[in-house]
Amino acid sequence: MLIASYNPQSWGDVLVAVVHEDAAQQKIEKKGNIVCIKDADSGVVLGYNFFNVSSIIGAMNVSGQVKLEDKQLAALIEHWLTQVSKINWSLMILQNLLLVLYKN
Repeated sequence: MLIASYNPQSWGDVLVAVVHEDAAQQKIEKKGNIVCIKDADSGVVLGYNFFNVSSIIGAMNVSGQVKLEDKQLAALIEHWLTQVSKINWSLMILQNLLLVLYKN
């Protein structure tokens, strides 16, 4: 499951990527300009917020749900990897992101 939304009028330059159904209790981890949202009990990744996303994937002239192109997904993953190398996010989260992005 990947639901990506972009609403610059409400959220600013933020891409919201939902990869799992919601959880009652959430925990967030901010690394650079990426926020990872997890289920507080199970640790399952629920989604990501990519701040300043236009600097990563270029300008988007949409508001609402977004169907990301392959090159945009690749740019997000490349950016995510640079954040991981700087801050050492877990490999399990990376695998989760890659699986979700590429099975859609």
